[in-house]
Amino acid sequence: MSNIFLKPLLFAAVVFVHVSVYAQHTADTNRVKQLQTNSRYYLMKEGELKRDLDSALLLNEEALKLSAALQYREGSGKGLLLEAQIYREKGEWKKAAQLLKEALAMYTTYDLKHLLAEGYIESAQYYHNEGNDLEQRIYYYNKALPLFKETGDLKQVAITLQVLGDFCHIKGDIATSLNYLQESLVYSKVAGYKDVQGIYDLIGNAYQQKGDFTQALKYGLLAVKTAETLKDSSIQMGAIYNHVGLIYYNLREYQPARDYWNKALEVAITHKDTASYQLITSNIASGLLMVEQYKDALALLDAMIKKYPPSSLEIRLRIPYIYFNIYMDMKNYNKAAVYYKEIVKFHNELSDHDAAQPTLCRSIIRYLIQTKQYDQTYKYLEELDNTSKVLGDNLVRSLNQLDWFRVDSAQGNYISAIQHQQLYKSLSDSIFNIEKSKQFSSLQLQFETEKKDKDIQLLTQKSKLQYNSLQKERTIRNVIIAGVILLSLFSGLIYISYRSKERSNTKLELQQKEINDQNELLKKLLGEKEWLLKEIHHRVKNNLQIVISLLNTQSAYLDNEDALTAIRNSQYRMHAMSLIHQKLYQSDNLDCIEMSWYIRELVSYMQESFNTTNRIVFMLQVEKVEMDVAKAVPLGLILNEAISNAIKYAFPGNRAGEVIISLKRLHGTTYQLNISDNGVGLPEDFEPENTDSLGMSLMHGLSEQLEGTFNIKNDNGLKIEIVFNNHQLVYERKNTDRRR
Repeated sequence: MSNIFLKPLLFAAVVFVHVSVYAQHTADTNRVKQLQTNSRYYLMKEGELKRDLDSALLLNEEALKLSAALQYREGSGKGLLLEAQIYREKGEWKKAAQLLKEALAMYTTYDLKHLLAEGYIESAQYYHNEGNDLEQRIYYYNKALPLFKETGDLKQVAITLQVLGDFCHIKGDIATSLNYLQESLVYSKVAGYKDVQGIYDLIGNAYQQKGDFTQALKYGLLAVKTAETLKDSSIQMGAIYNHVGLIYYNLREYQPARDYWNKALEVAITHKDTASYQLITSNIASGLLMVEQYKDALALLDAMIKKYPPSSLEIRLRIPYIYFNIYMDMKNYNKAAVYYKEIVKFHNELSDHDAAQPTLCRSIIRYLIQTKQYDQTYKYLEELDNTSKVLGDNLVRSLNQLDWFRVDSAQGNYISAIQHQQLYKSLSDSIFNIEKSKQFSSLQLQFETEKKDKDIQLLTQKSKLQYNSLQKERTIRNVIIAGVILLSLFSGLIYISYRSKERSNTKLELQQKEINDQNELLKKLLGEKEWLLKEIHHRVKNNLQIVISLLNTQSAYLDNEDALTAIRNSQYRMHAMSLIHQKLYQSDNLDCIEMSWYIRELVSYMQESFNTTNRIVFMLQVEKVEMDVAKAVPLGLILNEAISNAIKYAFPGNRAGEVIISLKRLHGTTYQLNISDNGVGLPEDFEPENTDSLGMSLMHGLSEQLEGTFNIKNDNGLKIEIVFNNHQLVYERKNTDRRR
């Protein structure tokens, strides 16, 4: 065979071999992934049975061998972490820790960032939720968070933020907890992550801790609605029901509380969750205590202790606390004294920052007041007041002020007593505004009912008077014949008047029907208009996202750095506008956008785009300001230009620094926007009026569009100041008020 035919055949054979090898390699790596998926299934299976963990280990060992043969590094890395997790579940902590150490070293060596983040999360599982252990858990989750952000795993970012929010809540740092949880909600929405019932539940708990039961109930019911919509049947469902029950309990709505606790108890029984069963049962006992069903509460606790002796610290604290309060309410102070000693012992042993201390303090104060040991009470009153202020728990603080008032009154300190009583009234009024609203509604209903009863009585009296009058006329008609004739004529006139009035009423009814039909039509048109406006904002947002994607695609074909920079800047500007239309689409208010939310979202996006999380700190001092689209778009573009310029030019050479953004109202409808940094500032010979910078020109032009003034200067860095008028919003609100 000649060479002219031989060469093409040889080339085709080589290509076939390469394709076959690649296909075989892909099939083998998929086999590794499937083995690890099956192994993880047995690891996560409920019950932690030995045979399930052995199956998980065998499957993972097969995956590790195949990964080593293929030199498949990611498969080896995942298998090593999975093996550590299996041994931890088996209770072989020492071996698990050694495997985890090897895994972390491997991820660091080969720069496997996502696996390194998962390794840090696994490291946190070796600690508890108490004391220094809790600080270690927070430390590892904080190490994992930027790695998940860097790898673009937004769902895992949301989950990590949720866990950090939970840890901070356990720690007692409610403000930081709420910040983490709100940020977790934002990332969940961006990632399309729908399982947010746990986040809602934690936010509700945080607000309950602060004594803001309006917000607590809002987020608690959101958690229930989301979980039931997603048909969540996990243990988490029981925790959600339990927390909503606690909110109703604190609002003194004991029947709804009992209903939710019964639902939570069913979940605990289904999952054989002893700890949850004990906690929920103790809550039900507390509810029975509040409605004075003491015997039922004692019987419930006795049965629970006999079936499941308390093991966790939380339950060992809670059980004597409930027994103590039951016997105190029953005025059986001898039995109460037994549990009082246990409470004092726990109080002395626990640290000052332990979450149980406020509850223990309240019990000690109650006993000392009841036994008239007033002098010993003050140190506990002061301790509880300081703790509740730090935790932001207004409910506990208000009740403590009431106890303080009682102690001062008993001691004859009347001026101090009045001050504490006033503070109690102020705090309790702010907490129980929901109950006040209900009471008002009840009084309103009572008033309307009484008014209707009075109207019925009045009509009855009128009816009787008319009847008596008719009887009198008949008597006169029988006596005087002429009166009969006149009465007949008068009756005829009345009849004619009645017929005329009836025709008028019929005509008015027809007119009213036409008016009602027109109102219904207008309501329908208004609804369609609002839907169309939402759809327009949605379409505009989608179109801007499409353009951003097209620019991103186009940049892949460009080598010119200036062109790439221009495209990236255009993407940032379009995203700034896209955020506005996204918020208007999601909001019930189609006229205005709340700027503090928008600025926070924009800054977060810019930080992620430029990867400046650990180098440049952004400080936001933004008041709640609402603006319409005509004002929000130019203001957003100005912010985009100023922030991107600060990130790119203010801190050369990877310098660290901070950028401060403030938006505040000066007076009337005049507002001021400041963007300042502590960077290198402008060159001494820089003249803003003569620059050919597109960004500077945009900020000048957009400031004029806002009918505002633009000022830029060096002030320990660069400071940009825009003062503008927000009069259009005021005008629209007045028109809205007139329509209402």
